[in-house]
Amino acid sequence: MSMRKIAHNSSDVEDFFSNYCTDERRVLFIGTVGFNDVGNYFAALLARHKYVDFRFFVEVRPEVPLLLVTAGERNRASLEQVLGGRSVVCENLDIVTDDIATMAGRRAVKIMEGWLSTRYTDVVIDATSMSRGVCFSAARYAVQFCHQNGLIPHIVVAERELNGAQVRSISSDIACYMHGFQFDMETDTANNSLKLWVPQLSENAGPALERIFSTLVPDEICPVLPFPAATPRRPDDLLFSMRPQLRAWDTSTLEVIYAHESDPRDVCATIERLHHIRQDVFASATKLETRTILSPSGWRVGSIGMLLAALELELPVMYTESIGYTIECASFPEPNLSPPECRWHIALFPPLP
Repeated sequence: MSMRKIAHNSSDVEDFFSNYCTDERRVLFIGTVGFNDVGNYFAALLARHKYVDFRFFVEVRPEVPLLLVTAGERNRASLEQVLGGRSVVCENLDIVTDDIATMAGRRAVKIMEGWLSTRYTDVVIDATSMSRGVCFSAARYAVQFCHQNGLIPHIVVAERELNGAQVRSISSDIACYMHGFQFDMETDTANNSLKLWVPQLSENAGPALERIFSTLVPDEICPVLPFPAATPRRPDDLLFSMRPQLRAWDTSTLEVIYAHESDPRDVCATIERLHHIRQDVFASATKLETRTILSPSGWRVGSIGMLLAALELELPVMYTESIGYTIECASFPEPNLSPPECRWHIALFPPLP
C-alpha cells in the first residue's frame, strides 16, 4: 500500500510552514552546510518558528578548491547569524575513507541516531545541499524512524534555475549501492532477474554513468531526460552530448523517458508506471523476476523524484560518490537573497491501515 504524500511548491511552501509550525509542533530540521547559498533557504525559513531544532552535516571531502571552502565558511557564518540563540549542532561527515571507499550514507545514519528522538513531532530533511549518498540514506532512515514512532517526515529541496558558479564534481571510481538501497541485489535471485536500469541524464555525468553501467550490466536501459526544462534546448543538448554513452549502451532515443525538470512528482510517477508495467508484463509472459535500479546523477529536483520512487517501491539505487569538486571561475558569486525559483516540500505519511 502506498505512502500518502502531500506536496507544496513555490510560495505554497512558505504558506504551509507558516500555518503548520504551531506551538504544538516540535520540529527537527536536518540539513547540510554547503558552498551554495541556496542551501540556507529552508533553514532561514524555519528559523521564523519557535520550536525548531537545527542539525547540520558538514560534508568533508579530500579534493575541494579553496574557493569552495571559503564559500562554505561564508554560508556557515550566515547560518549562525540567522539561527543565533537556537539549538544548532554542526557535525563533520567524512564522505570517503582513507582508501577512497564511500561510506557517506552509513556514517550519516550513524550520526542521525543521536539526533532523532520521539520528543519531536516532525523531522524535516533538507536535500538542497546534501550529496545524494547522504540524502537518500538520511531520508530513508528518517522515514522509517518517523513511521515507526508516530512522527511525520518531510523532505524539502530548493534549486535555482541558473547558477553562476561552474562547479563540477569529481566522481569516485567505484560504483556501489547506496546505504539502505541495496535490498536483495547481488543475491542469486536478483542476479537471475531481468535488470532495468533507469539513469538520470545530466551534463558531465557520462564517465560516472559508464562506471555504473559496467558494474551493473543491465538487460535494459531507460534513461531519464529533463523535459520540459527551464532552458528549452537542454534536453536536445543532453541527448547530443550523451550520444557516445547511448551508443555504448545500445539504447535508442525511443527508450528515453521524459520527466519534468522542476516537478519531483512527475519523475516519481514516471518511474512507478514503468516499474509496474514491466513487472506485470514479465510476470505474465515469462515468470521471470524483474528489478528496477535507479541512478540519480542529474538535476537535484529530479533526484528527489527518484528518491520518492525508491522509498515507495523499495527500489535499489546505484551511484558513484562525489569525492571532490573543481570550479571553473575565478570567484564565487555573491549570495543571492531572493527565494529560489524552484522549491518543494513533501510530507510522507504512512499507508492507511
